Amino acid sequence: MNDSIRGTSPARLAAAIAATLLACPLAHAQSGAYPTKPVRFLVANAAGGGLDVVARLTSPTVGNALGSSSSSTIARARPAASPPS
Repeated sequence: MNDSIRGTSPARLAAAIAATLLACPLAHAQSGAYPTKPVRFLVANAAGGGLDVVARLTSPTVGNALGSSSSSTIARARPAASPPS
């Protein structure tokens, strides 16, 4: 046996195995597809700037990588990164 397992009591090992087996169904109990809301890119610079252009060009690619449509990713320019209203 491995030295790290050898010092473990059987009750502790059984509890760890039981916890792992009980947690497995929880991974499948998640809700529907992610993301459920549109993904927003907030660009802290003025509209039409370099970062704004990059965010608008990469947002469809990120949307496709997340498995959502490209229309569910939004790039918004908010100078000074003001919080959304």
